[in-house]
Amino acid sequence: MKLHTIALCLLLGTVQAILADEPLWTDSVRLEKRDFVATAVVISDQIIGNTNQPINLHHAVIEVKGMKKGKKTSVGTQLNVYYELSPLGVGYRCPHFAMLTKGDEGVFYLRYMTDEIKTYLKLDDAEDPAFFLEMGSDVGKENTEQGGPGYPPQSVGSPDP
Repeated sequence: MKLHTIALCLLLGTVQAILADEPLWTDSVRLEKRDFVATAVVISDQIIGNTNQPINLHHAVIEVKGMKKGKKTSVGTQLNVYYELSPLGVGYRCPHFAMLTKGDEGVFYLRYMTDEIKTYLKLDDAEDPAFFLEMGSDVGKENTEQGGPGYPPQSVGSPDP
């Protein structure tokens, strides 16, 4: 009986480790791994498509407040950030998906938009300057407007209020 319990615990621990999004990355490791890192505030966010049920493709516009890594960008510059969101991967210790809302501030660890990323996102065209926010742990929110828990209700292509 003890052997089965130990085996089950090891199996569950292994599965949880496999599903985690780089839980051991420190801020310095994350800074090294990403192409562009800036402190910014979210100006708008909207659903622009569906990459896979129940995963929606979002387009957020962020305004740069400061730079940490990447091509020098002036304070106040607006950037286009594309990311996936599903209610199934939000709110975990190492979230699979970021969840952005207007007014969110923090450090954004971004990747440059490449043709491979566009293909993965099923995105024909991305507004320049375009970036990809890969996972929920790639944004360190500092200050956010209080919104309700869960997935924000928006229809495809609806403008942000």
